[in-house]
Amino acid sequence: MRKRSKKQLTPEQLEESFQMTMVPITVYPQFTAPFFEKNMDLWTELQHLIFLCGAEARGEFPSGIKAVCQVVLNRVIQQKGYFGKTIKEVIYKHSNKGMYQFSAMKPGDINMSWVDPKHTSTWYKVAKAVLPCYLGGPPEFDFNVLYYHAASITVPKFFRDKLTPFDRIGNHIFYADPNISIK
Repeated sequence: MRKRSKKQLTPEQLEESFQMTMVPITVYPQFTAPFFEKNMDLWTELQHLIFLCGAEARGEFPSGIKAVCQVVLNRVIQQKGYFGKTIKEVIYKHSNKGMYQFSAMKPGDINMSWVDPKHTSTWYKVAKAVLPCYLGGPPEFDFNVLYYHAASITVPKFFRDKLTPFDRIGNHIFYADPNISIK
């Protein structure tokens, strides 16, 4: 059995890794490297989204990867920018106590090691699932679905008390916030 890397990456190191792993996306030919060279902000945002979805759901079927992606996008468009106003802000936002919105983004989390450029097949799999969501394809579910957790953990109190279970997709359970209405 192979040992996983315990390498800890900071957001700055991740940014540098993204520059080294600019894998052309051949899933949709119109959105290959030349397109993103002209639109580097889109490329950087997409890379962060692919990275997060890979860290959180790379072992899932495409529907599970898309569902995680949809939660991120829902948080970006959520009213008042509570979660962050950009994909990168949403992905890396954490509380004063160091709790990250997405546990895989905490420096040192084992799930961060997948960004290694040797994992190109995983990168392509995740990119293929994420790209249609990012480009405005049909949403996987309602815009008020803003939370999820691994099915293997105990349901957090906040989820039990404040949220409505929406669906189980793969190894994640998704929740809607009944107090949010996005038009």
